[in-house]
This record gives sequence, C-alpha cells and structure tokens, in this order.
Amino acid sequence: MLIMAPAKTALLRATLLTVALSLPALPAAAGPLSIFKRDGGEQQTTIQLAQASDPRVAQLEEQVRRLNGTVEDLNFQILQLQEQIRKQLEDMQFRLDQMEGNAPGQGEGQSGSLPSEEPERAEAEPTTLTPAQEARAEMSEEVPMDAVEHSPYEEGAAPELGSPPRDLGNLTLDDLGNVSATENDLPATDETTVASLPPQPADPNAIYSEAYNRVLAGDYVGAESGFRQFSERYPEDPRAADAQFWLGESLRGQERYADAVEVFLDGTKTHAQSDKAPDMMLKLGVTLAAMGQKDVACETLKAIPDRYPDTTDAFRSRLHQEEAAASC
Repeated sequence: MLIMAPAKTALLRATLLTVALSLPALPAAAGPLSIFKRDGGEQQTTIQLAQASDPRVAQLEEQVRRLNGTVEDLNFQILQLQEQIRKQLEDMQFRLDQMEGNAPGQGEGQSGSLPSEEPERAEAEPTTLTPAQEARAEMSEEVPMDAVEHSPYEEGAAPELGSPPRDLGNLTLDDLGNVSATENDLPATDETTVASLPPQPADPNAIYSEAYNRVLAGDYVGAESGFRQFSERYPEDPRAADAQFWLGESLRGQERYADAVEVFLDGTKTHAQSDKAPDMMLKLGVTLAAMGQKDVACETLKAIPDRYPDTTDAFRSRLHQEEAAASC
C-alpha cells in the first residue's frame, strides 16, 4: 500500500501535464484589446454627450443660422439693385434713341452738308472749374467781337437827360402874395395810367453779353434770366446753342441739377448738329453724376465717342477725366 501511493501520484501528474499540453494556445492580448475597444467607444460617446450639452455649441449654431439669413437678405438686395440698374439702362437707352430719332432735320449749322472743319473748342478745363471759371477760360472763343457791350454815347457827346423842358404853367398871386389861380397846360393823367418801365434792350448782342458777364461774375441767377430771355427771343440766332449751354451751366451753378439735366438734354436734341452738342452731352453726364445717378451718367459719357467721333483730343481728354471722376 505504501508503494502504490507514490505511483498514483506520479501518474496523476503525468495525466495533468498531457491535458495541459493538448489545449490550444489562446492569444495573450485578446482580453486586453477587447476591453480597450469597449472602453474607447464609451469614451467617444461620453464626449459627444458633453458637447451636445455645452451651451457654446448652441450659440455657434444660432450664429450660423443668423449668418445664413443675412446672406439670403444680401442676395435679395443684390437682385433688387440689378433690376434697378437694368431699368435705368433701358430708360437711358430709350432717351438716347429718342435723341437720335427726334433730331430736327435742319439743325443749327446744317445746310445740306456738315462743315469740313470744326472750330477748335476750349474743352481742356479741369473738372473742378465752376461755370464762371469755365466761362472765363472760353471767353476768347465764346463771345464774338460784335457782342461786346459799348456805351451808347459817342465819345465827346453828352447824354440826353430826359425830354426837353416844358412850360409848367402860370401862377396868379393876389395883393397879399397868395396864390389865387393856376394855369397848368400839362396834360391830364388818367387815374388808371401806370408808369411803364423802360423797355428791355432788343439787341441780341447786348442781352448775350450781359448774361455772359453775369456768368463770369458768378451771378448765376441773373445769367439764367439773361440766357433764357435770349433763347426765347432769338431761337434762330447762331449763338442759340451757346446760350442753351450756358443756361444749363447757370442752373448747374445754382445746384438745380434736375433743371440743368432738362436743359442739356433738350439742347442735345434741339441743337444736335451744333458744335456745342458734345459739350452739352458731356455736361449732361456730369450733372447726372452730381445727382447720384452714376450708372446713367456713365452710360451717357460712354456714348459720346460713338455719337460724336470727330471731337478734338482736348475734348476726349476731358471726357476721360469726367469718367474717372464719376468712377465709370
């Protein structure tokens, strides 16, 4: 019995060793890797929940929504502006077409054929000149020699101060020296008779010269009155286009831009063949720019070279200056 016990113990050990060797090998890192992956997923879920509950995330989302709404409003405003610009361009094109179609058949200076040479115009003034300064710069070419206003009295002649003296009547005195009777041969005046003002000068040279001198002096109100009177009385005068131009400049000097636009626009149609037509169209664009009508002003200025291709280099240089000033 004592000998069998150790033998059984050795047999049991050998059996256990054989069973252990017969078992398949298990990966050592299987357990820890599985645990790591599970712990990582839980950690990611925890981070997402924390972000969702953070008020700053909600604020950022609200800001994004507001920005999206602002972008939509801006897009709508851009569409509106584009529509307004399109309408203005169509209106300007319509006006230009009317100017071409309604031009008079016998414009100023048009007698079957255009003159072969145009007189040089002084268009090289800087864009900052006032109408009075422009008038001074163009004085030598705008005012003819016979338009200078001279004194109505010849040298050495005395002016006639009223009518010849008349008999004012007789006075009859009594013994005390008092007036007893009067004899007045003056004609009786009707109560309805109103003293009339002296008539305005009928000489077109005097009217034009007076109005032009008022432009030089900066009296744009007086210049407007004079040039308007000249245009109404003498529409066939060779200086009618110049008077129309300076009438518009007088209104522009008073900052009455809407009235000036009408005058310049009418001048480009009424005096389409005049040498002043390009200047009036240029001033039309400048006045529109002063009114804030930038798009229409630029379209007007850009149409000048096609409408008047024979302008001088000085005029074209001035046109480029006005386009730059209007940011065309």
